[in-house]
Amino acid sequence: MIREAARPFGRCAVVVVDSQNDYCHPDGALYPADPASSVHASIKGQRRVLEAAGDHPVFFVRDVCRTDHLTSSPTRLYERYRIQQTSSYETLEWGYEGTWGSEVLQELRDAALHGIDVFKNRASAFVSTNLDLLLRSNLIDAVFVIGVATDVCVNATVRDCADHGYRTIVVSDAVGAFREHLHAAALRIFEAKYEVMTSSETSSILGKAGS
Repeated sequence: MIREAARPFGRCAVVVVDSQNDYCHPDGALYPADPASSVHASIKGQRRVLEAAGDHPVFFVRDVCRTDHLTSSPTRLYERYRIQQTSSYETLEWGYEGTWGSEVLQELRDAALHGIDVFKNRASAFVSTNLDLLLRSNLIDAVFVIGVATDVCVNATVRDCADHGYRTIVVSDAVGAFREHLHAAALRIFEAKYEVMTSSETSSILGKAGS
């Protein structure tokens, strides 16, 4: 059987997971203070991928919730509580729809020629969203996944992307997490199951692949 990685790339898309102000901007609610954080480092890689995307579709997946939490199940609310407790964040308020914090980081928005917003209320970008419809409508074969957090929403999205039948590539220096040991662990899992490439390798592929 031909190895998946040996196949030529067909139509490609970039899925940007949760690269929003609350997570990726210095004034964001969950922005990590550690300058060595992979979240910080991932922005440069994300920009490199988006600038190389050209005419390939880019989907900005945005994690949003209502202030009254009508879109949040009790399980989802507990997840939010656990994130706050295990990470020592001072607030439970992030990603509220209509706020600056829920907007895509502007430097990433500006780097994409064709950016389409996809709104989600769960970790995976495929749960109760139109992302699969958009990818199939554009005859997409390969999906490059970038964004945050490597161990949570990127992880859930990558698994669902592969399970939906797409060739799924994780861009290792264009993903980041708020806890570095979980970021490293997630990357090891990705390397065992999926294709993992750098932003430079991805940029080269996007420049050559037919759009």
